[in-house]
Amino acid sequence: MTDDQATTGACLRVPARSVGWWARHAWWFVPAAVFLCLTLPHLEQGAFRTDTGRYGAVGLQMWRTGEFWTPYLQPDTPYFNKPPMGFWIHGASLHALGVGVWQARLPTVLAGLGVVLLTGATVRRFANRTRALMAGVILATTLEFFRRTKEISLDMWQALFVFAAVWCVCVAVTRTDRKTGRWRDAWWFSMAGVAIGLALMTKPLTALVAIPLLAVWMLSFGSATRVGWLALSAFVAVLVAAPWHLSMASAHGEAFAGNYFGTEVANRAAGLKETKPWYFYFKEMPADFYGEPVRCRNGMTPVPDGPGLGLEPDMDVIREYQARA
Repeated sequence: MTDDQATTGACLRVPARSVGWWARHAWWFVPAAVFLCLTLPHLEQGAFRTDTGRYGAVGLQMWRTGEFWTPYLQPDTPYFNKPPMGFWIHGASLHALGVGVWQARLPTVLAGLGVVLLTGATVRRFANRTRALMAGVILATTLEFFRRTKEISLDMWQALFVFAAVWCVCVAVTRTDRKTGRWRDAWWFSMAGVAIGLALMTKPLTALVAIPLLAVWMLSFGSATRVGWLALSAFVAVLVAAPWHLSMASAHGEAFAGNYFGTEVANRAAGLKETKPWYFYFKEMPADFYGEPVRCRNGMTPVPDGPGLGLEPDMDVIREYQARA
């Protein structure tokens, strides 16, 4: 072996502990930084969605009145369209940080950040740091993903909880220690059930689809012997979500069941709740960043230019129309 070959071999055998912190942790740090750079600036700008005002008001009212179990649109008008988890979270932000657009949207940014981190962590269970970094960056820079931080997005929180469930199942499937096998499996699949239960407390029923999809993936991955543990996940998810749903059905009867399972689930699935043209989202996405007019009850008023990428709502105009309503 020549001196040059020996030097080359020595350079290739770099101990893992000598790799810097940044190199070891870039797979999660870089996607997180990219995502925050895309979402935190101009958080108060862009399109002002109706759902943001509605969800923010419902959540803030919960914290102001102490009535956390039943969401209300008006003092005598319960809001049965969604479970309360997202209202609890965003209401807490508005209650603690003050009432404003960025305070309403900030929890959505945190939920999106969690999804980005869980995406990288899941890929890291099966691949190297480079691929985990790439997966995180791809998601963080996906327009249809990060644009949702400009609103109170219950979908983002649902995604966070479902991704957490997926990560828990991946940890259980890929772990190598067998000393406490059954107990470890029970723990991780139970945690997956908790996460799915929290998703069910955010939006109706959709998160249950994750369980059969995970079963199909486990069968294809060669973990057929552990598929049965998903029954535990489903059981725990029901334990988490059932108390609120049963109490609402008991207290409000058909008013709850008809609106929650009919309007929000069946009618949406059948396309009966609302219909939009096929090009709707091509018009909608640019408005999230470059602004759009504020549509008021008595007509339309233009929004003044803001200092950055988007447009800022004229709060004086909004308050004027609120007073007239």
